[in-house]
Amino acid sequence: MNKELNNEILSKLSSSFPNTITYINDVLDISLYESKDIFRSLAYLKEHSLITYKVCDTLGQHSFDDMLSFAITSKGLDTLLEDGGLSAELNTVTLKLDEESLKALLMLRINDTEMNLTQKQRIQEAIKDMPAESLRVVYAKILGAAFDSLPLLPVLLMQVISTMNS
Repeated sequence: MNKELNNEILSKLSSSFPNTITYINDVLDISLYESKDIFRSLAYLKEHSLITYKVCDTLGQHSFDDMLSFAITSKGLDTLLEDGGLSAELNTVTLKLDEESLKALLMLRINDTEMNLTQKQRIQEAIKDMPAESLRVVYAKILGAAFDSLPLLPVLLMQVISTMNS
């Protein structure tokens, strides 16, 4: 794939958004590229839903005159933006845990351990009384430990998946 050509096509079509361009050579100097490269880029961009266009029935013949109504999609526009645009925002999962939710999760986890009841109660009391700043430190350490055990991720995922399928 010719990334430079792909970017040029997206960039040129973005300048006319939300309007369509009748022919690709209205925005792209097709003499600068080989026809097969342009066809490949157009097909590639269309398959990834970055652009749209219509093709007249040409019985398998390839001609730029048979390709009409070029337009960039919102996904194509977002591809041009450094931050990924609205697509990146909409496809981001944000996990928010308030202080009480995190404490409840920690206490549940402690409850599931094989510690004796006295130890569990002592740790759970400490969690209940823990100030927010200390809780943030614990949370950071838990995340660090979780990332350290990423090599175990496939095993953990398989356990979760098998539990969900049961």
